[in-house]
Amino acid sequence: MSRTDYPKEMAKPLLPLREAMEQTGDHTAVQAITDLISKAEMKHLTIAFCGHFSAGKSSLINSLCGKRVLPSSPVPTSANVVSIRNGKPRALIYTTPNVSADNGTGTLEVSPEELEAYCKNGGAYSSIEVWDDIPLLKDDAVLLDTPGVDSTDRGHSLATHSALHLADVVFYVMDYNHVQSETNLSFAKSLSDWGKPLFLIVNQIDKHRERELSFDQYTEGVEAIFAAWEVRYDGLLFTSLRDKQHRYNQWDVLPELIGHMMQEKEALITHSLASSASHVTEQHLTREAEKREDEENSLLDEIGGKEGIERLERELELLDQQAADIRTGPARVREKFRAELEPLLANANLTPADIRTSAAAYLESRKPGFRVGLLFSGGKTEQEKQRRASELVRLLQDQASGQVEVHIRTMLRQLGESHQLWGAEWEQSLNTELPAVDEALLEMKRSASAEVSPEYVIQFSKDVRGEIEARYRRSAMMLADRMLEALGARGEAALQALDASRAALLAQSAAAARYTALQRSAAAEAAGLRSLLPDAAPSPPGYCRR
Repeated sequence: MSRTDYPKEMAKPLLPLREAMEQTGDHTAVQAITDLISKAEMKHLTIAFCGHFSAGKSSLINSLCGKRVLPSSPVPTSANVVSIRNGKPRALIYTTPNVSADNGTGTLEVSPEELEAYCKNGGAYSSIEVWDDIPLLKDDAVLLDTPGVDSTDRGHSLATHSALHLADVVFYVMDYNHVQSETNLSFAKSLSDWGKPLFLIVNQIDKHRERELSFDQYTEGVEAIFAAWEVRYDGLLFTSLRDKQHRYNQWDVLPELIGHMMQEKEALITHSLASSASHVTEQHLTREAEKREDEENSLLDEIGGKEGIERLERELELLDQQAADIRTGPARVREKFRAELEPLLANANLTPADIRTSAAAYLESRKPGFRVGLLFSGGKTEQEKQRRASELVRLLQDQASGQVEVHIRTMLRQLGESHQLWGAEWEQSLNTELPAVDEALLEMKRSASAEVSPEYVIQFSKDVRGEIEARYRRSAMMLADRMLEALGARGEAALQALDASRAALLAQSAAAARYTALQRSAAAEAAGLRSLLPDAAPSPPGYCRR
């Protein structure tokens, strides 16, 4: 696959998910998946910066860009999301629905120098796109500056959520003095739960006073509090823009880190798409659950609480288990019977020394030119040949009877009796169906062209033994299968009885049935949607964890 094709390939797994969301009628989820498909086709690595207004987020972005691309003050409520790309300097400002743009399209194009003046009226704009000469980004990445997480504007919260939805990597910027605030910790936890690469930046470390607390102790405290909140992150950086020479400043790591991310762009985007698709799906399922909540609560009240459902579910589960046992019973019994039969056949001594001696005599009598007596002794020769064949058959019959058949008869009787199937007709079947050793078997295994030798006698004995073993195996399994067919037929009747009991339980309460149906429908929808999610390939490992 060429590099020009891979964006379309990354978008392809999302198409069935969008189609499924369209069928649910959830336009919010459909739009979110559509945004992901567009993102995949754009092939840019999207790096989002989040944080409080006072954490120095915009200043960090400007420093990365090597110039003042964003106003440093918190005036643009940065208001909403600002995206920054490398390219010919310009800015596009997208107006909110109740504001008219000069060009009538809902978009204003201004120069970077004019941007700050327009941003002072940030509430009038939904988002801003900025292009400037930013070599760091090349044609591979876009930086997102999101509204401050401490904003009380619902629109800003939605804008931040939208940015995180499309972000491949998230940098969360915190003020040195406010790292352990509940707002920071809670928001960092929500970022962590997205499952995307998350990097924590503690900014303004020039505020640190070593005489009050060692930096190592401060770092340990930061790591401990995030661990206590179960925040999973890929890197923890400490930066200062005011004091670039600060001994603990890791500012220089940040551009290198972003450069490395761009090298891992495809893996990061693939992981991000899977994470966001999963997030969208779970939000959809949450909204669906909220829609069902009133009806489910009403049904529970009618039933008498979850105890009624739980009792019904326990009884239904028991019936389902019984039905499963009945359905799988014959196969399990057959496997157990075969497992006992095989070692019996394998360990049976069907051709001991006396039989091999008789086999040698039999084979000798079948050699061309075999004679007994002198002239005119053809009758005696035939009698001797028949005697030797009969002797070998008798010995083999006696050996097979004692070594194999008596045990197979016992096994089949026990099988039938254990399932209340045994009777006189099965005893008759044993007598008629179990195999007999006869001269035809000997002739079938004898090679007319083979020279009679000790080696061939041994091989002939093995062949005869193998045939006897195979015949008993076939007969025993055939009889067992016939009994298991009868067991299966009886099981069908039992299944019908169980189905009747199950129907009676379900009929006890229409409300319980409705509640169960709602739960099962929801589970089926959830399973169906989750099965359409792209494979969540692991993101590249953390780059700068301390």
